[in-house]
Amino acid sequence: MDFHLFTDLFRHIDAATATFATDVSGRVITAAMPVISAGLTLSFIFYGFLVARGAVDHSLKDFMWKCLKISLIVSVASAGGIYQSQIAGAIQTAPDEFATALLPASAPSAQGTQAATMIDQAASEGFSKAGDAFEKAGIFSKEGLSYTAFGVLCLLSTALFTAIGGAFILLAKIMLALLAALGPLFIFALIFKATTGFFERWAGHVLGFSMLIVFVSAVFGLMIQLFTTYMEQASFDNGLNFAGTIGGCVVLAVAFLFIIIKLPEYASAMMGGIAAGLWYEARIAAGIGRQTSGAGQVAVGSAAKAGAAGAGAGRAAGGAVRKAAGRFKGSRSG
Repeated sequence: MDFHLFTDLFRHIDAATATFATDVSGRVITAAMPVISAGLTLSFIFYGFLVARGAVDHSLKDFMWKCLKISLIVSVASAGGIYQSQIAGAIQTAPDEFATALLPASAPSAQGTQAATMIDQAASEGFSKAGDAFEKAGIFSKEGLSYTAFGVLCLLSTALFTAIGGAFILLAKIMLALLAALGPLFIFALIFKATTGFFERWAGHVLGFSMLIVFVSAVFGLMIQLFTTYMEQASFDNGLNFAGTIGGCVVLAVAFLFIIIKLPEYASAMMGGIAAGLWYEARIAAGIGRQTSGAGQVAVGSAAKAGAAGAGAGRAAGGAVRKAAGRFKGSRSG
């Protein structure tokens, strides 16, 4: 039987979320720009005040780098920038394209809906076999009741693990659309040091939900092969081992459910760890750079102090010589 629930649903979801991400990101940029402009103005005024008082020792090079970083961030996240034209779309389409590369050659080809196609194929196999069992079912014989039990368990098992897998994919797609729509706000957070953590968490969630789609697609590619092979072996033409077939169907469904339920945890742990690790290393490198710069400034200051101390000692020695010469002249005149 043909089952296209998730394929049609995800096609409509992809079209709706693409428009949603574009519209919402544009409104986010429009609403955030006045706040960002006011924050940058106050930041530069305060920074100039500290420089005028001599409270900061930043060089002109540091100031120019700060200005360049801010200009790059604003150009990427502002309206018409790289984010809206390329990054937002890539966040939503890259997981499906990557999943396409991981699926076996025998998998159905439907670009952009790979996970949905695999779920629909698994549901189609299970529901088809349940329908065959119901055709032989009955309530007045032992064999008819066995076929009824097999059909019910096969139907419930198939519906349960395909529904959970589809729910995870649907959640991931909706969350990716929401994260893509709010992306400019988190990119703007890179401007200020105190809000950098918001961007790190946003990037970690984008990676986590992207890999969830990839993981579910890859796992369903393997599951559908196992499930199809098992269902093909459950032939009703030459009799049926009801206990073994029903038990195998339930065990297979429970195993699939356990794997699917654990996938979000693994995807989040993997990609969240990578994101945290990358930003941790970046912060370490920045800290080393600041420590090196501070050590250089301390060394220069120490050298200057040593030079000043040497000059003071020279002046003191010169004064002592002049005093001694004055006393010598006084004693000769006496």
